[in-house]
Amino acid sequence: MSKQKSTKIPKKSLDQKLAELFETSRTNQRAFRCGAFPYKHYNLLALLAGSLKPQKILELGSGIGLTSIAMSLSCPLASIDSVDLGERNQQIAKENVANFGANVNFICASFKDGLENLKNDYDLTFFDGFEANLTEFTMLENHLKIGGMMICANVWNNDELNPCFVQMQKPELYKNFFYFDDTAIAIRIG
Repeated sequence: MSKQKSTKIPKKSLDQKLAELFETSRTNQRAFRCGAFPYKHYNLLALLAGSLKPQKILELGSGIGLTSIAMSLSCPLASIDSVDLGERNQQIAKENVANFGANVNFICASFKDGLENLKNDYDLTFFDGFEANLTEFTMLENHLKIGGMMICANVWNNDELNPCFVQMQKPELYKNFFYFDDTAIAIRIG
C-alpha cells in the first residue's frame, strides 16, 4: 500500500483576511449604494496606529468594520469607539469584529450626535465619513488630545479641497502635516 501525501491547506494570513474584508466592503458598498466606501489604505492606518500605540481611538465611519479591525489588531490594548449611522452596516461590522477577535465599541448615531455624547479624549482620531464638514470636524478635534494624531480620509471632494484639509494645515493647531491620495495626517498641538 502506498501512503497518500496529506496536503494541508495553509491558513490564511491576517493580511489575506483583511484584503478579503476590503473586497467584501467594496461589494457591500456597491450592492447597497451606500456612502461606506472602504478605506483602501487600511494597512497604513494599522501601521500608524501600531506605531503610535494609542490608548483610546475614535473612528467616524464604521462601514462594515475594516478599519476598526485593522486598528484593533495593531493596538490590541487600545479602547476603540466607532461611530456610524448605518444600523445595517454596524450589525455586519459587529459580526466581522467578532470573527477577527477584535475589540471595538460601536455607536449607532450621526457623527454630530455621537460626538456630542462622547466624554472621552482620544490619542488617535480617524475620520472616514463620506464628506467631512467643518462643524463635525471641529467637534472631532475637540475630542483629540494635544499630541494626538488626526487622520482624515476623503479630503478631496470633486477636485475641491475639503475645509478639514485646510484646518489641518493651520500651524497653530497642527504640526507634521502630511497628505497623500485622499488622506491627511497631522499631530494636534493646539
